[in-house]
Amino acid sequence: MNVSEPSDLVMSRTTSAVLRVLAGAKTAFSVREAARLSGVSPPRALEIVDHAAARGLVLVEQAGRSRMCRLNRDHLATDAIIALVTLRQRMLQALTEEIGSWEIAPIHASLFGSAARGDGGTDSDLDVLVVRADVTPEDAWAEQTFTSGQRLERLMGNAVSWFDISRSDLDRSVDRQEPVIVGWQADGIHLAGQQLRALLRRRTA
Repeated sequence: MNVSEPSDLVMSRTTSAVLRVLAGAKTAFSVREAARLSGVSPPRALEIVDHAAARGLVLVEQAGRSRMCRLNRDHLATDAIIALVTLRQRMLQALTEEIGSWEIAPIHASLFGSAARGDGGTDSDLDVLVVRADVTPEDAWAEQTFTSGQRLERLMGNAVSWFDISRSDLDRSVDRQEPVIVGWQADGIHLAGQQLRALLRRRTA
């Protein structure tokens, strides 16, 4: 799936962005406010709201000069829509739960690269940094990462690329000030274990 906007399977990015804002709200928004929060132009947000309202998915009420809109949570399609517009969040949750189920827990795990930045596509791998203890049963560790990679690819359609590094190797990378460390800190989305910044801070200290 498209790792930056998985819901493009069935809807445009702008539609997904507006419906995601409405799905995450407990109160009604003006169309202009929904546009601002979703990063969509007001005319496009109005078009999306009108399209959804015509099908009963969004409820619209006039409040003075503003049109207030909210998701119709009683609609038969609402659960499916929410599932679609929150696919990226569910992707991160699936990664977290999968790594959390490992028998040999990593010291740290985080998503990085284009999938973390949100600028990847359907062909993007899920690049995952995993920091393991220096003394780790190699066969068991390799088996769990291989099995998890297969399971996650079936879930999402994207291959998982494990960037597997020991704690000592991480320390050496910090000592050498390797550029990749900056990327991990800038883009990384924490999935499991200790926070990467905490690990790096202890080393530099």
